[in-house]
Amino acid sequence: MQDQKKLAYIIQEFINPEEWPTLRGIIANWEDQTLCIKFFFSEEVTDQLRENASLFASETIAQYADGFLMEDYIYLDRSRPLPSSSFWIYQNLNLSQK
Repeated sequence: MQDQKKLAYIIQEFINPEEWPTLRGIIANWEDQTLCIKFFFSEEVTDQLRENASLFASETIAQYADGFLMEDYIYLDRSRPLPSSSFWIYQNLNLSQK
């Protein structure tokens, strides 16, 4: 299993909330040799959002010598709470329930 603290550090260094105004949060964790990243957006996931998030995920996995990548892009409007997880790497508190 890869180091969760290193993963959190890498993602937090790369993330720029100004470039992601509808990004509510990111859950990321290692499952064996696979990096699983879930992106939560407050708007419908367009092809452009998916492409940008995929590029972000690719840049993240590139920081490791080996491993596989699994990505998920989830629309979750502001009225719905983010799921419970111990693997939250990023949460945009400005997009919390309103």
